[in-house]
Formats: sequence, C-alpha cells, structure tokens
Amino acid sequence: MFEGMTAQTYQPYADDPRVAPVLALGLEPLDSRGSITMTGTDGKTETVLVERITRGRTVAVLFSYRGYWHLWSMASAATETEAGLNEFTQILIEVIERLHPIELVAANVSRLVRSDHQANLLQAAMYRRVDVVVAGHVRFEFSGPNSHVGRLLFAVLAMMAAMERDWIVQRVTAGTIARWRRGLWPRGKQFVPFGYALTDDGVLLPRPELRANVRQMMLVLSSDGAPSEKQQQLARLGVMTQRGKRGARQSTVDALSDPVALERRLNACAAIWIQGEYLYRHRNPFRELSDMAGVPIQRYDAGTVADMRREMGQTALADALNPAGPAVQMLRAELDADVLTHPDGHGSSRNEPAGIHDSGELQMLCRVPVPEGGWAEPEVLDRYAAYVQRLARDAIRDRPTRRPRPLSKDVEADSVNPSLHMHMLPSTVMRTGAWTKTTGRGPAQARAHIAPLTGRRWSDDQYDYEINIAANNKYAVRRWPVGTDRKDLVLRAKPVAHSERDPEGADLP
Repeated sequence: MFEGMTAQTYQPYADDPRVAPVLALGLEPLDSRGSITMTGTDGKTETVLVERITRGRTVAVLFSYRGYWHLWSMASAATETEAGLNEFTQILIEVIERLHPIELVAANVSRLVRSDHQANLLQAAMYRRVDVVVAGHVRFEFSGPNSHVGRLLFAVLAMMAAMERDWIVQRVTAGTIARWRRGLWPRGKQFVPFGYALTDDGVLLPRPELRANVRQMMLVLSSDGAPSEKQQQLARLGVMTQRGKRGARQSTVDALSDPVALERRLNACAAIWIQGEYLYRHRNPFRELSDMAGVPIQRYDAGTVADMRREMGQTALADALNPAGPAVQMLRAELDADVLTHPDGHGSSRNEPAGIHDSGELQMLCRVPVPEGGWAEPEVLDRYAAYVQRLARDAIRDRPTRRPRPLSKDVEADSVNPSLHMHMLPSTVMRTGAWTKTTGRGPAQARAHIAPLTGRRWSDDQYDYEINIAANNKYAVRRWPVGTDRKDLVLRAKPVAHSERDPEGADLP
C-alpha cells in the first residue's frame, strides 16, 4: 500500500530526472540506517544520507535528492495523544518550519491530515512558510492574491477528510464490539496468543499439545534471567512473532531486536494462561462519548487526574519535548487552557492549571478456553501471576501517568479474579512508559533533528561543493572537480541549529 501511495505521489514528476530515481527505491529509505544509493537516468550512482526523525512511536525518514526534500513515514495523521497531538503532524510541522518549502506535495489531502484539529495546526505552520500545497491533482495557493481561496479550500477538504476518517473508525470500532459480543476473538489474526489457534470463524481454541511449552514459557518469564537469555529460551519453546513485518512470514522470537518489548507483550496476556480471560482495552476514538454500542467508556478517577496534572507540569513537559519543534507551543496552549472538564463533568476553576483530556477506553472481557487441568499446576500459575503484578507495581510506583483506568462494573462482576486485571498493565503502557515520554522525544532522540543546510551546493571555477551530514552530528563539506562525481571530504564543523531568513522568507548569507 505504501509503495502504491509513493507511486501516486510521484506520478506527476515521473519524467523529472531529479525525481524519477526515487520511484525505484521501493521501501528502502524506511529500512535504511544512514544512507541510500540513488541511480540517475544517466546510470550514475550517488549516495544520499537519510535522517530518521522519531516522535513517540512514530518514525519518519527525511532525505534530500537533487533539490527535492522527501519525507516518508508509515504513520497515521489522525491518532492523537492525550494532549491532542498527532506525532506525524508534529514531525511534518517541524520539517515545514525548518525547510520553508516552496511547494508541499502529497498524494491527497487525507495523507496530510485526518483530523480537523491537526489540520488547524498544520495550516498555521504552513502560513508564510509554504507557497503551494499540491494534493494529487488539486493545488492550494497559500501565497499571492488568491491565497485566501487556497487556504479556505484546504480547510474544507481537510474537514471532509476528518469526517471520513471518523466514520471509518466508528464502523471499525462498532464491528470490533459486535465480534466481541458474539464470543469471537476481537484481536483477529494479527495477535494470537502462544498455545492457541484461531479458527476460520474467529474463535480462539487452545492447543493441548503445547501445554508443556506454555508451562515452561511462564517459568521462563517469571525467572530472574536477562531479557536476552529469556528470548533465546522462548524461541526454543516455539514462541512466534506476532505477525510478519510488511507481509513477511512469522518467525521465532529470537529474530526480534528488542527482548524487553517481547517480554512485556507476553506478560500483558498473562491472564489468558492464568485464568482463561483477556481484558481488551480499546482506546475511545471519540472524546465526547460516554458509551459506544452499549459499552461504557472508562476514564481515570479524579484523584489520578489530579496526580497526573501535578506530574505533567509545564516545565517537565517542555523539557521532555524537542525545544526546537512546534510541540512545545502546542502543549503550552493545552496547559494554558482556561477550563478543564473533569471525568465527573465538573469544570475546573479559572486559576487551576489544565491537564490531560482523558478520552477513556472501552473494556471488553473475553473468555478464553484453557486445556483440561489448565496450562500449569496452581503453583506455577501463582508464581507467574505474582511476577506480573510485581512488574506492574514497580512501573506504577510514583508514576501516576502509568496507572491503568479503573475496571468497569461489568468486568468486575464477570471476571474470575478482577484484581489480576487491575494490577496488570497493557503492553502499550509498559512499552512506551509515561505520558510525558510518549508525547515527545526522549533525551537520546533529541539529536535526530533536521540539519537545515544539508544538500546546499555551490561552485567556483575549479570545484563543486556540497554540505552533507557526517558522523557525530556534524556537517561534512565535500569538494570535487567540476564535471566529475568524485567527492573528497575537506572540512568538518559543528552544525548550526537553524538557518536564518529575512522577513520575506529568503535565505540570508
């Protein structure tokens, strides 16, 4: 699908020698680590450096080739964090603010925005920075005498794209709830727990022949071994990956690069093997709803919200984000809001700082059959349950942003042991950590910024020059004789944080 979107985006430029080689890359830039090799229509090859930009769980790649900047990301333009921010939109806005592109090209409007709130943020960032937005065969003039018309049309089409996305999400969520009510596995083929098989009808059934393997898996997970050692032992037991990457076949878990994430994912399903239950926590896609298709929306209690607001102070959040990007300004706008609607429906006072806007979650308790006699004897199950709950307690201690939402009354009434669900954390929480870390870059990722001078070229009578990105977060100025492709490193220097522009947007020397 992504290759199809790439071809659609670049189709109007297929005859441009500066763009045509990009069409033959496939998905290589998304998997590259540092550079890719481009081949021009003349058969000459050129090495292009690739920057990886990370925002929460979203990763984008940025590279410059023959005068064009390319930004690729397999991400949703609609999914928002609890602060109302979209990670892809944050990356796109940051790129726009630093590059000031003359023309911004996308396959269609829905590839840029899928939320009217994000559309407002993006349009504000493009004001005075982008001249034209091209979405397929539609052009929106953002400068010149007809700029007001272009901005108006973009806003209208963005709103329509957001409405279409809301309808799709509503239908998918309602379908998931319907599957759950019929006793079917709501996660589908994308996630089948170890020891189980999914029938063509969508029913999850145990595989008794794997009882000894599942029992040993619980012993391995609850041991004190290193995550890498556990990963190798789990692979020998036959534990498989969730799903193949981009259509590839499943493999044993020793092929995964993150053993810690593997352990967290398996521990999030502990209740399946311990007591034959799985609590499916599905994030509420519509903040204003109190229930959906008869399933109530569970939100944080008032005490947890107060603790979260204290933890997510404005200074702490600003430090956790990239100061050079637009997310700090967006977040301050959230925190400086006059009114916060609490889960109980009462508004905060004008002098009280605003905090999170909890959209809530749908909780669906799934009954899962177990082999006769269970997956293991009670001693093994109790040991594994104690281990999983200890991990959750350690993760939650002094971190209210990691606390799970309270269980619904239906879950408490129907579960064999609701305490186990209450003291287990979803794999997404265990993987991404606190809310303050998922909304912005961590300290180690803060250096993955866009170097604004990359790709700049100039010439004199004897040599051509080009600025590239070198190792250790520095620029590399390369020089080669005019008329040749030989490039020699002649200078290294520290990068500047921003390029300067005059009020009209032109580059200053």
